[in-house]
Amino acid sequence: MELSVDDPPAPGQAIVELIDVSKSYVLDLVRVTALTNVSLKIEPRSVTAIVGRSGSGKSTMLNILGGLDRPSSGEVVVDGRALRKRSSDELAAYRRETIGFIFQAFNLIPHFSALENVALPLALAGVGPWKRKQRARELLARVGLESRGSHRPAQLSGGERQRVAIARALANDPKVLLADEPTGNLDSRTADEILELIVKTSRDLGRTVVLVTHDRDHARRHATRMIELSDGKIASDVDPRVPAAALAVSPVGAPIGTAVAPPPAAEAPPKAGAP
Repeated sequence: MELSVDDPPAPGQAIVELIDVSKSYVLDLVRVTALTNVSLKIEPRSVTAIVGRSGSGKSTMLNILGGLDRPSSGEVVVDGRALRKRSSDELAAYRRETIGFIFQAFNLIPHFSALENVALPLALAGVGPWKRKQRARELLARVGLESRGSHRPAQLSGGERQRVAIARALANDPKVLLADEPTGNLDSRTADEILELIVKTSRDLGRTVVLVTHDRDHARRHATRMIELSDGKIASDVDPRVPAAALAVSPVGAPIGTAVAPPPAAEAPPKAGAP
């Protein structure tokens, strides 16, 4: 069934779904396969970490989820929207209305103030000057930067820049936040603070987060689900809050966090002389 752009997810339906998604491209006359037959569902209001080595397909998956790239085959459904056959204009509207992006390099406009950077998506969406300024101030307050709105990026620390980027990602009230290595340019302490902020904000606002990271420790501490990619395929899919010894070794796609049944007790050997 073709999903309408206006069809919201039904109760219990995943907000993000990849259905047998593959992606390949040609690089220097060589065909490279980035994703191979990937299928997964992500529940609303969850925090999912995508981990894996460089070249495993993490960023390709995030780009496809964000409507920045199209799969070679398969389908992507986000908030009831099937994306593969959407026009460029429809994908631009999808990115503007449904997705919030958080980047490793912050991607702030250098000559804009923090307030102006946060307000920019609202301006692109046609929101009036007074409303977008008010909204930007509210979001800067939410990320702890209410007193830094007039500062330009060069006047802010790395952690503060990423807080501005988080506020900007929330400007149009997206349902899904896509974070691509959001702590890659930060020291370990600031990285933890930023991830805690992303998780807390998503929980407070009821948003879904998909986070790409190379840092498994961060994924274990902050995510509710950790998916490992290897050579463009899902290698594991676990709840990082459940001790590894308590997880069943099961095929990919089985419910995460399934406990391993204890082995049957060994029978005691018969006593000498017993019948």
